[in-house]
Amino acid sequence: MRLPSPPPVTETVLLLLRPALRAASDEVLTHAVAAGCNHLLRGQSVADRFAELDGRVIALAVIDEGRTATLRVRGRRVEAAAGAVPAVTIAGTLAALCRLALHREDPDALFFRRELSMSGDTSTGVHVKNLIAAFDFDWDTHWRASLPPLLAAGVIGGGRRLRETGRRLRRAWQAFEDGKAAPAHGRHDDGATGAPRSMPGAPRQ
Repeated sequence: MRLPSPPPVTETVLLLLRPALRAASDEVLTHAVAAGCNHLLRGQSVADRFAELDGRVIALAVIDEGRTATLRVRGRRVEAAAGAVPAVTIAGTLAALCRLALHREDPDALFFRRELSMSGDTSTGVHVKNLIAAFDFDWDTHWRASLPPLLAAGVIGGGRRLRETGRRLRRAWQAFEDGKAAPAHGRHDDGATGAPRSMPGAPRQ
């Protein structure tokens, strides 16, 4: 029996986000996105480059859900700025914005195919796009910046073991999907590799 493949990460995120997004107002969405961004930016080197956008207002418009999160850059953080006039608006479907945020696809490819669009100050928009593309999330530095030292060390060690287990499970799943885990063909009941079984009493060659 062929087992179903696990859903892609992006599809799983969409299933979780879409109902919440439909129930939330723009103001609630804005505060949630700001809090999430600030949490993820803890310990990340890319936050040092936010100073170049200090004071700029950036809007993220989810066109298929009719929702917009409006953020203002302040130092190494972002703050909710619902109702403020954005310097630049990046718009796209929820699926396209998730692929952008999760690094599932190159930002330039999403804009080239017009799955994402940009309006307003182009230079600010390009800078934001480049920051997203350069955001290489480091879990270890994140936990060190977010937790007490002893707890951070435990979480980091546990996270490494969990990621290694995940890699092994993915390799095992892929081997199963490729048929590599199936029993070898050509074996007989006695465990031979396909060579003819000698008959009792037959003369030896």
